[in-house]
Amino acid sequence: MDRQRRMALGLIFGSLFAFGAVAASAVADAADPAFCNDYASEANKAATQAKMLKCGFTGPRWQKNLAGHTAWCLLVDQSLAQSETDVRATDLKDCTCHWYADQTMVQIATNIAKKCGFTGLRWLDDKQAHFDWCDKMDPGFDAMKSEIKIRDKMLKGC
Repeated sequence: MDRQRRMALGLIFGSLFAFGAVAASAVADAADPAFCNDYASEANKAATQAKMLKCGFTGPRWQKNLAGHTAWCLLVDQSLAQSETDVRATDLKDCTCHWYADQTMVQIATNIAKKCGFTGLRWLDDKQAHFDWCDKMDPGFDAMKSEIKIRDKMLKGC
């Protein structure tokens, strides 16, 4: 075998070895399968809630695709997958708090229009205050829905 051919083969095999080492390193740093199953489940829940609240989010982050979220997670470092979860949670919380404040303001307008006379923090005519309560207190979606139901019940009795 001549010298040029040996150099070419050496270059090819060297490149394959380097690619294999990088690939093996990436697999070694990939997220744990159990973590990825939880990651994908949470991503789907967030996508469902975002759609229900009409947040208007788009892109792969907001697709309800369990297999896709799992596959992506298995290819990346766990810290990257966690940062994706954190960004998704921040975006969803902001959307949820806007939704809550909007719903609250509709109920407050009804209280005023029907002259029901309800007062107190629950009936404060200040959208930013209701958003801030949601954002700072982080009451959870169930607590927000409960507040809305309480106001609805009071309005029905007015």
